[in-house]
Amino acid sequence: MEAAWGNQRASEINVIKVRGNLELLTAEQLDEVIASVVHSKVCNIIVDLQDVVYVSSKGWGVFLSKIKEIRETGGDLVLTAMRPEVHEVFRLLEFDMFLKSYPTIFDAANNFDIAESSKERLESLKNLHHVPSFESSSV
Repeated sequence: MEAAWGNQRASEINVIKVRGNLELLTAEQLDEVIASVVHSKVCNIIVDLQDVVYVSSKGWGVFLSKIKEIRETGGDLVLTAMRPEVHEVFRLLEFDMFLKSYPTIFDAANNFDIAESSKERLESLKNLHHVPSFESSSV
């Protein structure tokens, strides 16, 4: 199974939705997606893992390799909606010491200090799970 992602952007938050297995090849693709988001200067990133069934060490490494750069720009990268088996690995590897995780996209979005106008648009993020793979649109 391949991983796929949709990408939606509120004015101050970028949501990356990942699907499938996050392993060697797909982790490299995700690394490129995150790099392009960081390059666009929207460094508040939510990675939605609701539809991810497996994350390899390479996949976890993508998040760890990007977090310092993102935080140096004043942003953050958070994970959301992990399945129990994925969250268990996340916790066992003690990645919760470096990365925040939240049960929903909306909870994760509230982590960021964003303008009130963006908060109003966050309601639409509740429906993000219906975004087709690779679709990118503004919220």
